[in-house]
Formats: sequence, C-alpha cells, structure tokens
Amino acid sequence: MGGGAGVSVRGRFRVATEKSVFSMPEIALGFFPNIGASYCLSRLPGFFGEYAGLTGARLDGAEMLACGLATHFVSSTVLEIEVCR
Repeated sequence: MGGGAGVSVRGRFRVATEKSVFSMPEIALGFFPNIGASYCLSRLPGFFGEYAGLTGARLDGAEMLACGLATHFVSSTVLEIEVCR
C-alpha cells in the first residue's frame, strides 16, 4: 500500500495471496500516485490502472493477478507452513 506499491510493481516476480491488498491511499488525500506506480498503472490492461489511480480502490490478491499487478498467486496457508519449517 502507498509508496511501497511503486517499488514492488517493478519486480520480476510479484507474489500475491488471498490476504494481499494493493491500494494507494494517498489518492484519497488528493495526491497523485508516485512515479513508479503511475508508470505501471498506465500499462495495465483495460481500465484497471485508471480505476486504481483515480479512486484509490483496494484490490485483493485475485484482482491483482487478473490485472497483472501480481505474477503469481499462492495460498497464505502454504506460505505459513513453509515459514514454520
């Protein structure tokens, strides 16, 4: 969320779970998306980028995968099991 979105969307592998949230809360305050996020949002298919950039809406993990903000989707239970080993 916020400034971290502009940094993370440039990564080669972007993993999302059902608990993931992508949003830019600075939009609600009247600020523009940062340069990293606005660059990537403008290249999303359809109107996902315009929608997220103008409304600051929160996208969940499945929506992130559908629009290309995430490259992979993994269940959070799998991640919890792997971390606990």
